[in-house]
Amino acid sequence: MPAAYPGASCVGEASLQASAIGPVIVFADGSRLEWDSTLPSTMQPYVGNAAAGDKVWIDYQKRNIVICPFCGAYTTNTLQIRDGQAGRIRFYAQQGDVLPNLTDAQINELFGVPATALQTCTFPAFAGCSSYLRSQFDHQLATVPPQLIVDATLTTVAAPNGHFAVIWASSQESYVEQVPNCEDGPGLATDTGFTATLLPF
Repeated sequence: MPAAYPGASCVGEASLQASAIGPVIVFADGSRLEWDSTLPSTMQPYVGNAAAGDKVWIDYQKRNIVICPFCGAYTTNTLQIRDGQAGRIRFYAQQGDVLPNLTDAQINELFGVPATALQTCTFPAFAGCSSYLRSQFDHQLATVPPQLIVDATLTTVAAPNGHFAVIWASSQESYVEQVPNCEDGPGLATDTGFTATLLPF
């Protein structure tokens, strides 16, 4: 990766602390990850011991993917917070222009049950030099009874691994066609944003 497009990786034990601006992750060397107001407070990871903070395991990855030397790059971010290195997932989020949907293994580890994607709508769209069909999906957790996570909508679910607040935006593109005489438009961005936070009850 060129030096002009550095990424970042923070993995290891840290302290999850409460502050006036929201949760703060503090590593042993003093490095910090701070929340801003982008996520609603209901989607921020809880801090059980507000006075001293909670010992957690963090895996944060920021990747800048170069498209070509003269057309720049796009960025993806993932953050996972666990109750210890092999502990339960307290918080997981991913965002970026081009990200795959969660794998079956990730879904099972997070919720304790699998999920099924349910196509809700398909519509024609245009972006850059491409025309295509975009399909959007809800997701149904295999709990008893099943629970529906509506596309891009804040939803609370009760799963075997705990109660979670979830926002899951998922889409898929098909019948992609290149607009004639158009060569320099950006590639398609896939709508696969995901955030889930374990609730303290």
